[in-house]
Amino acid sequence: MCAVTADAAGGATRGSVRDVQVLLSTYNGARFLEEQLASLRDQTVAARMRVLVRDDGSTDDTVGLLTRFEPGPLVVDVVAGANVGVVASFAQLLREADRSCSVFLICDQDDVWLPDKVERAVDAVLAQPDDVPVLYCGRSTIVDERLRPLGVTDPAPKGPSFVNGLMHNISPGHTMAMNRAMLDEGAATLRPAEVFMYDWWLYALACAVGRVIVDETPHALYRMHGHNELGYLTTPWQRFWGGVHRVLTLDRSVWSRQAYALWDAVGPRLNPADREALLAFLDQHSLASRLSFLRRHGLVYQTKDFPFVASLLFALGRYRDKDRTGVPDSRA
Repeated sequence: MCAVTADAAGGATRGSVRDVQVLLSTYNGARFLEEQLASLRDQTVAARMRVLVRDDGSTDDTVGLLTRFEPGPLVVDVVAGANVGVVASFAQLLREADRSCSVFLICDQDDVWLPDKVERAVDAVLAQPDDVPVLYCGRSTIVDERLRPLGVTDPAPKGPSFVNGLMHNISPGHTMAMNRAMLDEGAATLRPAEVFMYDWWLYALACAVGRVIVDETPHALYRMHGHNELGYLTTPWQRFWGGVHRVLTLDRSVWSRQAYALWDAVGPRLNPADREALLAFLDQHSLASRLSFLRRHGLVYQTKDFPFVASLLFALGRYRDKDRTGVPDSRA
């Protein structure tokens, strides 16, 4: 059975010799959670795994399901927390992770992992130097509520890059794994009030100070059920109307707020090229400065969905954060 504790520092059981920890945030997830937990139990390296679950104030039977779950070879610790939202919940998990482990994986409550997912991620992360922050991510098979395949998430043909990380996330949270150095970077810098989504922040941060590994082979079933925190558009028709909706409604200043937070977190540590690109991105006070950024760096999207429209909106000032219009001091 699983141990349940109250939300508090050090609430999860410590001292395990296991070297892999899965970080799972739940919220009213009883409908699909049991299948996800079973897929964790069925991993080829389950005997090496700890699972730290933080429940974000569920009002359904999620916590009861967690306590009744038979973990088999897993070690599962459950922290019952207050409702703070998905970004803050994962920020808490990063801070409370067991530093005796070597590899950490992010997990969503409603997906299903293929049996080799953890082993593949662990091997990829451990092949990299320990002192370099390493983030592993990849593609997934998109499925419906009954796990019937709908497609595959987009590839990343241009590969990870710092400029790409300023405006486009290619690293879905449910595919993420990281080493301890990357975990510590994320735990120290993830501030929910300034970050659009935790996985995008970790991707941008890894591009800034570490290394990103993209696995093109899907190892997870990403379930679409109508209540996803951020869904995935699969058909050309959905992509078109989804793009129109984003153009008309999306507050693009979140890009700049997150970029300012990135500067505050790691600006002095950036290499010269990335520092110049970030400062140019934040210098949006005039049409000339915005056009200069587009000419020198461009908006690096992996897909072909509305790149011209995105650039046009940037030129028109739709990405500016009106609360912070100044450019940081590059000498910082």
